[in-house]
Amino acid sequence: MHLRAGMKLTLESAVDGGHQVYREWVDLTSELVDQGIKAAVICDDARGHRLAWNLCAGFVGAVDAVAVLREDIDLPARVDDAVTAYLDSVKPAP
Repeated sequence: MHLRAGMKLTLESAVDGGHQVYREWVDLTSELVDQGIKAAVICDDARGHRLAWNLCAGFVGAVDAVAVLREDIDLPARVDDAVTAYLDSVKPAP
């Protein structure tokens, strides 16, 4: 419940400061992705550089889907699935 409320406040365009909070979240995630690129665990290509935005958007999508579907869906498992899929897609070739 608190997570959905926080997400709604962050993403609602009418809420003053919501855009800035979301931007800060993407920027912080971007810093972590950049560390992964420098450590060569994330590809230094367009997909790797878009990873932060996609991770944040994927998380928001998972939260929204769970709320809309109102099924017995395990949010942490869905977020783990999304993050794993994104990270697998930007791993350097062995």
